[in-house]
Amino acid sequence: EHYAALVGPDYAMIPGSGAGGGIGFGALAALGASVTSGATAIMEITGFDHALNSASLVITGEGSFDDQSAAGKVPSAVIAAAVARGIPVAVVCGVDRRSAAARSEQPGLRVYQLVDIEPSIDRCIDNAHDLLVLVGEEIGRAS
Repeated sequence: EHYAALVGPDYAMIPGSGAGGGIGFGALAALGASVTSGATAIMEITGFDHALNSASLVITGEGSFDDQSAAGKVPSAVIAAAVARGIPVAVVCGVDRRSAAARSEQPGLRVYQLVDIEPSIDRCIDNAHDLLVLVGEEIGRAS
């Protein structure tokens, strides 16, 4: 609040200005930076939209797939871009913690949880490689 009073409170009200301990605020105020979605930036840098041109299936993932996953994280942007083009999506996650409401919003989404194979989260982490190979094989059979 102190710095906001010095450089202008308008910066403090911009979404993303508090991210990273206020780094966004400092960059906006001192450097004239702009704020963009991290997911959007990653997709632009990687050429994701171009890669979708030849995709028949998109696989994305997150450790814990929850309601926050739909709030601007990369997997949500990946899902939205693929669905907009009619490309099926598989989500690989350690555990699916989405609410019933969130699940009902994406009925065609295929979600593969590592805990379905190995119920212990600690063992999922320790054996992630082997479990991901099994999930990949399952996705391949289903596609």
